[in-house]
Amino acid sequence: MTFRLPNHDELRALASEFGASLDNDAADAMLSYFAPFREGYQYLETVAAGLPPIRYPKRRFRMPDRSENQLGAWSTITELAGADQGPLLGKRVAVKDCIFVAGVPMKFGTDILDDLTPDFDATVVTRLLDAGAEISGKAVCEYLCLSGGSVTASSGFVRNPHNPDYASGGSSSGSAALVASGEVDIALGTDQAGSVRIPSSWCGTVGMKATYGLVPYTGIPGMEASVDHVGPITSTVAENALALEVLAGVDGLDGRQRESRKCEYTKMLGENINGLTIGVLGEGFGQPASAALVDESVRAGAAQFAALGAEVKEVSVPMHLPGLVVWSGVVIESVCNALKMGGVNFNVDSVFSPALTDSMLDWKT
Repeated sequence: MTFRLPNHDELRALASEFGASLDNDAADAMLSYFAPFREGYQYLETVAAGLPPIRYPKRRFRMPDRSENQLGAWSTITELAGADQGPLLGKRVAVKDCIFVAGVPMKFGTDILDDLTPDFDATVVTRLLDAGAEISGKAVCEYLCLSGGSVTASSGFVRNPHNPDYASGGSSSGSAALVASGEVDIALGTDQAGSVRIPSSWCGTVGMKATYGLVPYTGIPGMEASVDHVGPITSTVAENALALEVLAGVDGLDGRQRESRKCEYTKMLGENINGLTIGVLGEGFGQPASAALVDESVRAGAAQFAALGAEVKEVSVPMHLPGLVVWSGVVIESVCNALKMGGVNFNVDSVFSPALTDSMLDWKT
């Protein structure tokens, strides 16, 4: 949108709203005062956005037919091939529909962003393509990713592949459902409060919420920069380690990242865990909302680690109990600010998308 100054009539109309009146001399004086602001905006309009280059421009997309979308998990079907070699060659990947794939419409789980077509690829998308993966489509996510279930997306429910009468969990609902159903090998999800881990547990997949800042969040609308995470969802631990190996590392664009802590995770598979200490959070069990079967399963898993040589001990973190209240106070404020700012988060230095901002600014209407 090109910035312009108001004319005399518009200034007088604005003044009348505040119970004031302006003659022509006063209007001229105000317009003269405003001139430097006009020059500032005109300069900003000439500055290039500095967006990352699109390395794989050949891409096609279409909306899924109902017959191929029984779970309601596909938002868009794509044909987007990456490099002709790499550790993920031949792997089919679904990308959560809050992650930028340039030139492919993004709904973010809503019906308010019909005109949003991302203007660059998220770093994680580029890294998957560089590793030889094929992006098979965008996976449905919950409305603005603000649900741990799978019933809020404007496109409809995302059904659990093990039983379509059950939910798949969220907010990376489609990502976990597509992996669990075998339609893709790997999916990307984002996680601020369980949005990778919840659907992975409900669908029986392996979901990784990696260490903060390990995987770059560039090209993904943030919910709150201090808790934004993106990670892989797979059917096995080994495949998850391989995907994380591709995704991890500093990209030089995401202010959440400070240093490279990338490892060769696949080489750690099969190593013994003698000497590894695992804490079991006491406050996580026996709560009013706890399911006894889940409590038993987690403790059985801890016992299995102990049998394999790890030291397993119960620990206490009393602030775990009001954790959701604390989280809400931080994140809801940030989400509200991001909506007001066209999807821009205040507290992170990153690449911002003009396409997202232009589309998000109309969310109220």
